[in-house]
Amino acid sequence: MATKKGGNATQQSETVYINNVSLKQKEIGDFSILQFSGNANEVIKQILQHTNEKGYFNFDICERKEVGTYGDTHYMKVNNFTPKK
Repeated sequence: MATKKGGNATQQSETVYINNVSLKQKEIGDFSILQFSGNANEVIKQILQHTNEKGYFNFDICERKEVGTYGDTHYMKVNNFTPKK
């Protein structure tokens, strides 16, 4: 796992990627869509694992630098932003 250090405005811990998902950008006519699929049990487990005390989860969908072997154009990671107090 990659580690990121917090800056002045935020505190962040290490980067946590969401596994067992496939994110592919498709162009359909004038529209661009992002297809999301994955193993339901594994994705639900990860959502529950990263749900905060208020019942919310925050994930970022980021564009990959290169298209993956299976056509994946994006990846997901946990958004662990917490304001500095």
